[in-house]
Amino acid sequence: MAKIYTGQSDEKTIELVKSKGLETSLLPKWVPLRLALALSLRLSDPPEKDWEKIDDRSGGSEYSYEQLTGEGKENDYTQIFCALLSTYHNIDLFSDAELYRKYLQRHIRRGLHEIRTTWTDKDDFHAFLMQDIFPERMEKEGRQKREPLPDLEAVFHEIGVSGSIKTSMDGVRISRYLIHLQDLRDLERLEKNIEKVAFSMGKEAGSLSLIRTNEPRLIGLDIPRNKSTWKNPKIDFSKIKFKGKGFRLPVSPGIKAMGEPFVFDLASAPHLLIGGTTGSGKSICIHALILSLLETNLPNVLKLCFIDAKHVEFNDYNKLKDYLYLPVITEIEDAYKALLSISDEMTLREKKFAAKGVRNIDEYINIGKSDIQRIIVIVDELADLILKNGEIESVLVPLAQKARSAGIHLVLATQRPDAQILTGLLRSNIPSRIALTVQKSSESKIIIDETGAERLTGFGDMIVKLSGERSVRVHGFNVKQKDIVNVVQELSRR
Repeated sequence: MAKIYTGQSDEKTIELVKSKGLETSLLPKWVPLRLALALSLRLSDPPEKDWEKIDDRSGGSEYSYEQLTGEGKENDYTQIFCALLSTYHNIDLFSDAELYRKYLQRHIRRGLHEIRTTWTDKDDFHAFLMQDIFPERMEKEGRQKREPLPDLEAVFHEIGVSGSIKTSMDGVRISRYLIHLQDLRDLERLEKNIEKVAFSMGKEAGSLSLIRTNEPRLIGLDIPRNKSTWKNPKIDFSKIKFKGKGFRLPVSPGIKAMGEPFVFDLASAPHLLIGGTTGSGKSICIHALILSLLETNLPNVLKLCFIDAKHVEFNDYNKLKDYLYLPVITEIEDAYKALLSISDEMTLREKKFAAKGVRNIDEYINIGKSDIQRIIVIVDELADLILKNGEIESVLVPLAQKARSAGIHLVLATQRPDAQILTGLLRSNIPSRIALTVQKSSESKIIIDETGAERLTGFGDMIVKLSGERSVRVHGFNVKQKDIVNVVQELSRR
């Protein structure tokens, strides 16, 4: 009898879906397998042969058609499954049983990977399914189930605040209420009693945020909505205005709370620190920045250096040989050597600039020189690198201090925002920060020098604080594996 095979990671995902997502371990395994198939069929591009992984059975399991499709039982969905796959691939799979089995396996394993990379067990699994399998229905229901306007003025009266709602706006995940305060002292009272406001509205403690405006007595109150009403921002470069702002390295990690794409210049940042707990969306944020850079720059002006202690995050980019300063680095010692190489490159460029009588890469380019490219060093899991090789920090600090003028920029990410790892010397030289969801206000302070990240909603919700600018709340793009693959494939064909 034909069988479908899974790997060790797939099995872990199946058990996690059953125990944490569907909240029962008694369900048969074909339930998450069928959900994975549905998720994969929602994707527009067919799965590559790599997803088949027939020989990758280490730690995995095998499933018969009887288990998966109900073949031979009263509820037999074999014909339906075959019809769905035949329509998706525009090929008659009824006449080729082996090809049908291969496509079925590829879709199931890709769907399990989608679950593994886009859902965390801290988040509601049913909301995740609605967003990914029924996004049109969720958006329609979200509009129909808009939460009623809360009686905020009555709540304010209870805490001794005189304020009136001027207007309200629905954003991606929050509703923002602009409130005019009668007295500036009301702002202090509101800040002290914000948890009472949250309690009165039935919201979780720490979930409400106050937003300052340019008018002293006009304050914004951000209130998170129910997940069923959230919008799911997909990355769409055609809707993002990268040009016209004089940006040299424009990037976009997501959209602002009210839906406008958020774009900034990495060259002006000039370095970036990204922090957030496991599952907060940190890796997806990094991918959004990378795809932005690839979308707006040619390899003759941009080189990328990837350092990935997890061994899995950046492998797809290895195919972009024209863009790589070095192949993707996964070993600690190789990472240290790569950073030393980047440091040497910075010194060589400084000498080259001095010989031409210019101070930085912009002036060098302005005199007609085009023999050097901007280099972006992207480091994931910074804490792991520093813990395993303390000398890495001693290389990063001078790069953070001086590399900007040489056209070298750092993007450092960690899931452990620890003051002992992210020392004051390193942080002080990386003025631009992105904080995703963290567990404690102290962790938020380490990343962005202020509290607030502990009140974020997860799923890529972030606070972006650029050098010299006010903090901005941004909802990260939902970057899928297929988005990365599509960009890499397109650029590889050029």
